[in-house]
Parts: sequence; structure tokens; C-alpha cells
Amino acid sequence: QDGLSDNTITSIRRDSRGFMWFGTRIGLNRFDGYSHVCFKHDPNDSTSLSDNLIRTIVEDSRGELWIGTNAGFNRYDADHDTFESHTHDPLNPRGLPHNTIQSIAEGADGTIWVGTMNGLGAFDRAARTFKNHFHDPSNPPTLNHSNVGSVYVDRRGAVWIGTNAGFNRYDADHDTF
Repeated sequence: QDGLSDNTITSIRRDSRGFMWFGTRIGLNRFDGYSHVCFKHDPNDSTSLSDNLIRTIVEDSRGELWIGTNAGFNRYDADHDTFESHTHDPLNPRGLPHNTIQSIAEGADGTIWVGTMNGLGAFDRAARTFKNHFHDPSNPPTLNHSNVGSVYVDRRGAVWIGTNAGFNRYDADHDTF
């Protein structure tokens, strides 16, 4: 009754413009201190969110918002109040590795790291493609598990990845973990 699309809050972020963002099970809510605007998935609108269940909200160094949902990865276009969505396509090896987004982090080089239930995607902003990383038991310097629950970039730019089997550190020089 106070304007939220749902009372179960899954994520919260304050952006550089001063807006508060609240992810819920039934949409993404923006609050300016007075009123709420709710963004939801619309199957007839390709510029809407990819799903209503919001899992994570991150603002990068450029002031862009990235939203992870239960069914895709989204970039918010503040100029048009729309979203650029990326969803998993099993036929596209340069696409999102899985639709369930569990974490997002920005690398020192501007790469957007996306942790999913089945793989880690490194999103190349210019090409709009992903370089995907998975666990390969026959190749030890790969991720120790493909279910990526968290991604963190430290002050030195090292990318740390939490999985269902512990943690990994990405070695950019050798493209290994």
C-alpha cells in the first residue's frame, strides 16, 4: 500500500543520482524519496526487464545499473527508462551462460562479471558478448564449480569468485583460475 510492488525485498541499491532501488519478487522499484516507480517484465516489450524476480542490483563506475534476475541479465537505460536484456541461448557460445543471475561485479578494466547458477560470464560492453567460464574436471585451472554464487573485485583489481565448492581467483594473464 506504500507503493512497493512486493514486500519481500531481495536487493537494495542507492545509485549515484540519489535514487533508491529495491528488487522484489514482483519487479524492480525506484524510489525518489516521495514516490515509487515499478518496472516489470512485459512479454510484449523487448525493452522491459527479463523477469520480475530481481536477485541483484549493481551500479558500475560509469553510473550504469545492472540488474540480475531469475531469467536474465539487464542494463538499465536511464535516458529512456528501458532495459537492454540478455538471456541464455544454448546455441550462442558468446551469450549469457545461464539465466539465473546470482551476482554481478565490475572489473578494474570495465568488464562486467556475471555469476550464474551454471557458469561465470565476463561481459564485453563493446561487443555485447560474454566470455564464459565453467568447471571442467579434466582441466584443473578452471573454476572449481560452475554454480557461481558471488563475485568480488578487490582494490588491486583481482577477481574473486565464490562457488558451491569454495573460492577461486581469476588469473587474467593466463585466463585461468
